[in-house]
Parts: sequence; C-alpha cells; structure tokens
Amino acid sequence: MNEFSLILLSTIVILGVWLLVYYIQWRKDNDRREAMEKVARDRMFTFTEKTTQTGRLQDFYLQSRGRRHTIRNQMQGQVDGVALTLFDYRFTVGSGKSSKKLNQTVFEFETPNLDLVGFTIRPNQFFDGLAERFGKKSIEMHDETFNKRFNVYPRENGEANEEAIRALITADVRHAMLRQSHQMVVEGYGNRLLIWRQNERVKVEQMERAIGEAKSLFDMIADSVGWSWKGENRDQLSFGDAGWSQREKQPEDLSFGSDDDWGGWKK
Repeated sequence: MNEFSLILLSTIVILGVWLLVYYIQWRKDNDRREAMEKVARDRMFTFTEKTTQTGRLQDFYLQSRGRRHTIRNQMQGQVDGVALTLFDYRFTVGSGKSSKKLNQTVFEFETPNLDLVGFTIRPNQFFDGLAERFGKKSIEMHDETFNKRFNVYPRENGEANEEAIRALITADVRHAMLRQSHQMVVEGYGNRLLIWRQNERVKVEQMERAIGEAKSLFDMIADSVGWSWKGENRDQLSFGDAGWSQREKQPEDLSFGSDDDWGGWKK
C-alpha cells in the first residue's frame, strides 16, 4: 500500500470515528429532549428545546463560568404556587484542543413574595484562598464542617449583608447541603433562587424527585426570611443523591456504571 493510500485510509477511519461519536452524542441528546418534553407535558409545563437567551442569569455566578452559554430542555411552570424554570445549562471551558462542553441541570425558583439579599454558596475551590487575598471575601458560618466544604459569598460586602446571609443559611439549610453532593451550588438575589450541582445533570427518570428536593431547599431558605407558601401539596422530601445523575462524563478518563449504580462514576 502506497503512502497516498495510507493517508486516505487514515482519513476515512478518523472521519468515521468522528461521525460515530457525533451520532452517539446526538442520539443521547435527542433521547433526553424527548424524555424531558414528556415530563413537561405530564406536569403541564411549557417546554423550550433550546435558547441562547441567557441574559436573565447575568447577575448570578452561574453565568460567570465559561462561554457559549446555552439553555436546553427548558421547562416552566408552577410548583406549590412558586414559579419554577428548570433547564439543562451547557457552556464551554478551555480553548482549542483542550476545550470541552459542560452540562448541568439548574432549578430556578421565582416569586414576588421573596426579597433575598444577594449571595452564592458554592464548593470550596483551589484558588479561593488566592482570590480572597485580592479582595473577594467569603463569609464564615458558625459551622466548621460546612466551612470546610462550602464558601459563602455576598453580592455586596458589608456587615449588614453578612448578618442577613448568615440568618438565611440556617442549620437546616446547611445540613441539607452537607447531605448533598459537595458540588452543590445555591445562589439567591431578589425574588429568585437558583440551585444546581456543578457539571451534573439530573436523570430524567429521577426528575420528579429532584424537583421535590430542590423545592424543599427553596422552602427552607424562604422560611428563614419570614415567607412560606403553605400549599396543600408542599413537598416534604429528605435530601440525598437519589434525584441526581452521576457527574457528567467530562474528561476522557471517566467511565460510569449502570443507571442503577448510583455512586458508580470513577476514574
């Protein structure tokens, strides 16, 4: 086989592999879209397949990560009288050959009866200590275990804001988050509260449970600022990992067990 034939064969193989990977990903995305659209119909929520209109999130930490932010599989409706927008949030990090797309499911609650001081609770990260040296100050909670796992950041610095944020992050809220994944993020501002796990999507078959768990955490925070919706069907679910999928397969060296193997993501 001459050199030209080897180059042609290599090109065909590479193109074939790329097309196969693309098809598999397209099929997974399509299956998820169809399943989530069914969840929306069953709940009588509206459904939007895809949008790049993410401006409403610009005040949140969620929007500060990466670029090419896209909302997929968006559902909108009411849960116990509170507006819920649920969506898969995709964005790109890195550049060139090292770039990759990350996905996570976000629960966005909104009600005119809520007025939250701006805050973000997110997992401790490697560069947080360096950021604090340059003025990004976190709030220490009176909970050593919580402080080891999470950082709390105010939208605006000030002693009054710090005390208000400490008051809304009650022991129940802290315990609920500690029982959840160490990748959990909660942030609020004004009449909205966002909840998600970094780089994790909810399994469609566990969506109903995940909605209930997210709503329970919303209720805890809403109660802490003196507002509570006493709906007849208010969810009272325990927190745990059962409503969430394994971390998205991001690096190439990650693999997963079956859907029934809850903790089955590994290197």
